Amino acid sequence: MRIAVGDIHGCYKTLKVLLEKHLKIQPCDYIYIVGDLIDRGPYSKQVVDYILEKKEQGFQVEVVRGNHEELIINTFLDQTENNYLLWMMNGAEATLQSYNIESYKYEGVVAVNHIPEKHISFFRSLPYYIELDNSFIVHAGIDFQVEEPFKNYSEMIWSRELSYSEKETRGKMIVHGHTPIPVAIAKEYFQKTGKIEVNIDTGCVYKDRHPGMGYLTAFDLDTFQFYTIENKDF
Repeated sequence: MRIAVGDIHGCYKTLKVLLEKHLKIQPCDYIYIVGDLIDRGPYSKQVVDYILEKKEQGFQVEVVRGNHEELIINTFLDQTENNYLLWMMNGAEATLQSYNIESYKYEGVVAVNHIPEKHISFFRSLPYYIELDNSFIVHAGIDFQVEEPFKNYSEMIWSRELSYSEKETRGKMIVHGHTPIPVAIAKEYFQKTGKIEVNIDTGCVYKDRHPGMGYLTAFDLDTFQFYTIENKDF
């Protein structure tokens, strides 16, 4: 089984139920997560710990870099007020609280230094995309309007305007998240694109805030089946 998982945003309990109880993953399965493990939801640290633990246990779990991983990396590497404020505007407070780092309330940007080195190193190791035999796994999308689309990393984590190139992709699917949409629309959109592009961010962290959202979605890369469960974290 090869499964892609949408944006998690600190929803640890939901992720665990999806993988262990719903999908019943085994070490022989391949799990690809489209980024945005952290921020906004309550258990960012626990999500990262869980993924690292699964990898250490021999599970095949790969993650691409999302814009929220990029935000924490930028804040850590260049500890300016601008980087810190941008991260805070995008849900950093929940992440710092999940690490029990209350000093951010008076320390400001230097509080990022209390994030475990192992986690920072993990974020920095994440690729911007993964190419498989039938698909590309990326956080936001790929800009095929530029000369070298696979080097345009900013678009891969921030893009809301998507494009597709049969030539550049060699007919492979683009599997991404980043822009939350209701489950029904995610399924409908996949069909409308001719099964060449699928958005699996179904707004897990937005439970009770947007109709049709509040679900974590997994997508079978071989059977094209969607698996969705409602947020279990709040």
